[in-house]
Amino acid sequence: MKSSVLIVDDDKTIREELAGYLSSDYITYTASNGREAIRNINENNDIEIVLSDLKMPEMDGIEMLKKIHDNNKDIVTIFMTGYSTIESAVEAMRRGAYDYLTKPLDLDKLEITIKNAIDNKKLRAENIMLKQRIREKYDSVTLVGNSNQISDIMELIRRVSSTKATVLVLGESGTGKELVANVIHYNSS
Repeated sequence: MKSSVLIVDDDKTIREELAGYLSSDYITYTASNGREAIRNINENNDIEIVLSDLKMPEMDGIEMLKKIHDNNKDIVTIFMTGYSTIESAVEAMRRGAYDYLTKPLDLDKLEITIKNAIDNKKLRAENIMLKQRIREKYDSVTLVGNSNQISDIMELIRRVSSTKATVLVLGESGTGKELVANVIHYNSS
């Protein structure tokens, strides 16, 4: 399935040329300013990448980025501008932009940047999913038994997991030392 890109620029020619160039590899949407972009994002839940001009009427790129990230941190924003300054680049990156390109755009670099952004987004989503699976696996682990000693061990595991203390697990062979160590490790910071 094709990824989707929203192109936001107050210059109609740039919007149309970029949409035409990217349409063979991506589903493209366009918007002429930040407000229109926010509406577009709210209407199209599939938008993954926002390729936006920084200076626009009504709502500039930085304000648009804040509004996008208030509702959906998964959308990746790449800024493009003809008015590049170090301050604006730093501000954009500090606010969560993936990259900052200067106009006139190098289309090969743009394409590589978009592909890298999509790959990065997929890796982050996979990382979150894998961490969640590990957390679920070790959150649901319980030691077999209902004796007072097992209850005490489970309580000790819960208390130790929330500290920064180094833990040494001792016991006879086959008693579950590795299981206890893994539960402590995966439930700790």
